[in-house]
Amino acid sequence: MKVITVYDEQTIYDIAIQEYGHVDGVDLLLQDNPELQGYDSIINAGQLLKIIQEPINKDIVDKYSKEHYKASGEVSDIADFELESSGGDFDLNDFDGDDFY
Repeated sequence: MKVITVYDEQTIYDIAIQEYGHVDGVDLLLQDNPELQGYDSIINAGQLLKIIQEPINKDIVDKYSKEHYKASGEVSDIADFELESSGGDFDLNDFDGDDFY
């Protein structure tokens, strides 16, 4: 188990990607921290959270750790790395509003 500190403007979804390597890590984060009240939980800078379970995508977690990067809801080079490591051959910046339904 490790304990992390939440940084400014981080959400539970940011922490899920940063610590579990995938947005599905939100479920693990909620299990590891029963004081959180669900998918709309608000976390605050300085708050401590437990990370107990193994990552979903260790490559992403390792990349965040190696770069000392803290996820904060912005599309970044880390997101491009995730696409590359999953076999994706497109760039997030190629999307516009018409790409989503």
